[in-house]
Amino acid sequence: MQSPKRALITASASGIGAATARALSTEGYEVVVSDIDADAGAALAAEIGGRFVACDLAKADQIEALVAEAGPVSVLVNNGGVSGPTAPVPDITPEEWNATFAVNVTAMFLACRLVVPQMTADGGGTIVNIASVASSIIA
Repeated sequence: MQSPKRALITASASGIGAATARALSTEGYEVVVSDIDADAGAALAAEIGGRFVACDLAKADQIEALVAEAGPVSVLVNNGGVSGPTAPVPDITPEEWNATFAVNVTAMFLACRLVVPQMTADGGGTIVNIASVASSIIA
């Protein structure tokens, strides 16, 4: 059974996430807007006729709840990210490193891990992972 034309976009209350939500909405997708900023996320969802689910991407249990509440999706856009520490490596604490990694890497992995079985059962889907320019080394 094919899932509905539904897209889940993390960190989509503003910026690239919001632009993506608007674009997918105009293409006929039911969009699930998700963000830690409940006011901005709910406003965007109302604007595009989508649904809003609050989610702190640093918390695995909230990602699980987000995916469960979104229901079957044909598109997942992992858009969440935070700026990491810019100090020299010896000055970065493990807590700072872990907090950055939780949002920028682990959240993306968990969301994919949770939607892939359903997408596979439906015969496929689309996952887009958006990364910061900071993830690239420019020589």
